[in-house]
Amino acid sequence: MRRFAMAALAAFLALSAHAEGINRSPRVTAPAQADEGPAWNRSGLYVAAIGGYNTAVLQTEGVDLSNGKLMGGGAIGYNHRMGQWVVGVEGDWLFTDISASTTVSGTIVSASNRHLASVRARGGIAAGPALLYATVGPAWQSARVSVASGSATDSVWQLGWVAGGGIEMELTRSFAVRLEALHYRFGEDGSPFDAFETRQTVARAGLVFKF
Repeated sequence: MRRFAMAALAAFLALSAHAEGINRSPRVTAPAQADEGPAWNRSGLYVAAIGGYNTAVLQTEGVDLSNGKLMGGGAIGYNHRMGQWVVGVEGDWLFTDISASTTVSGTIVSASNRHLASVRARGGIAAGPALLYATVGPAWQSARVSVASGSATDSVWQLGWVAGGGIEMELTRSFAVRLEALHYRFGEDGSPFDAFETRQTVARAGLVFKF
């Protein structure tokens, strides 16, 4: 009887030890997800639809023409993010269709600008979904000046420069909105009749689609 009791106790202890080992078996955990990097202002290609208001001033000795008008166009660019810094390049084309005229000593002088284009470097700092940036680069305008109701006319594509800045706010990883201000300068060289200096200031908004 004593032997039987000892055998039963040994069997009970063995079963208890086996059950405890099962309960202590290591748990399987899901692998950690890889870090996908910043959720905002990521590197990549984008396109934008742009609309705004353009104020142009054309000046030469004795002549001062100015006017303002709504404008619209598009842009394409590329951003590259390095930590909190974002650099890139952007090209745009805008339809301005702005014109003005004045009378000087009985002679009518008219000027118009149909297009603005630029290729600009951009650089800024990202703060969450917002990007604050500055931009600068060469610009082109299509300028036309007419004197004495068309008796003398000169039309040119003129090279100048543009600089400005803005803020861009990402709403999703693929869609953003922006507000920016740009100032254009075109000197007398290469202007109609090589005589006119042009300044244009543009306030514009954009819808940005990122790839």
